[in-house]
Amino acid sequence: MLKKAQVDDLRDLIETLKNRIRDHGAGLARSEMETRNVLVDQLLSKLGWDMGNPDHVKREHNVGIGNVDYALFKDGKESSVLLVEAKKLSTHTTGQEVLPGVPETEKLPKILRDAAIQGLGYCLATEVRYVAVTDGRRWDIYDVCREGFLDGKRIAFFDLMADSAVADCLGATVLWRLDVERGDKGKKPGKKPPVQPPKKQTREFAHGMRVDAAGYVLGSSGKRDKRYGRRPRGTKWVVGGHSLDAAGYVLDSTGKRDKQHKQPYPPNTMYIVDRRPLDKDRWVLTFDGKRDQDFKIPCPDETKQIVDGLFLDAYRWRLTKDGDPNESFKQPYPLGGKRSVGSKRANSMGRRRRGGF
Repeated sequence: MLKKAQVDDLRDLIETLKNRIRDHGAGLARSEMETRNVLVDQLLSKLGWDMGNPDHVKREHNVGIGNVDYALFKDGKESSVLLVEAKKLSTHTTGQEVLPGVPETEKLPKILRDAAIQGLGYCLATEVRYVAVTDGRRWDIYDVCREGFLDGKRIAFFDLMADSAVADCLGATVLWRLDVERGDKGKKPGKKPPVQPPKKQTREFAHGMRVDAAGYVLGSSGKRDKRYGRRPRGTKWVVGGHSLDAAGYVLDSTGKRDKQHKQPYPPNTMYIVDRRPLDKDRWVLTFDGKRDQDFKIPCPDETKQIVDGLFLDAYRWRLTKDGDPNESFKQPYPLGGKRSVGSKRANSMGRRRRGGF
């Protein structure tokens, strides 16, 4: 239990950090290093981490697939207990860089959303359970063992500029070194993690999925998941049954990049339909990870192909935005069809060219 003096010290520090953000926000928004020195290091130090002690904190720590900004350790332990990925102070106070289509309470600057995806990848590579992502002002803490995508894995967040910043920070117990030393890790004593990893079979992790030595995806019980076949070596994501490497390229069964897919898929890809990446809300993405302006609505769940900007099911029936068969079209889209709506002459020419239907 924290003493009143510790809570008062935290309150004083947060007030100091608020003033720094107000007075020097423009400069901090231009430099990640300044943000880390002025904001992040100060808060971590107040939460009990000795920033000058390599037994507590390692900066730019290599995790095999990249360098994480901070790796936090228990005293004398070789494996870290918490990773921290920091970015420069972002512009979320003005509503900029916020992804569209996200509920009001879940809005997150794109720079932090990308950092969270990156941080979860570091956790999977090192088998560390927790990662915190911050721009110095906002802190989001994720538990990689939870089911779901980013919003489902987030266990706590707080904004230093909010009135409830002190209480929210105190609630993020996984950030406090003393709680980590006691093994609390922000959960009730004796409570098991939501997802128990198979003990002996797991050899790799692929986008949150556990893979055995032969490359088969494992279920929570440790048995091979029948929905997925064998994964080739080099697999880092498993999206819609496709194996992707760390760069986002689709792999064939031999582990080589599939020549049919010429570009990598962006990190926030959750589905692949007709070789097009979709995010978790099924919006079609461009290959730089932004929502494709040619598609103004989410891709319906039943979509198996996208042809001429139309959503088609497995039988090539055109779908409405709700995923229902489009009553305006009484027959499936033909295999050679390239025109859906046009003049009578264009449609009649198309029918003659395809032999009618």
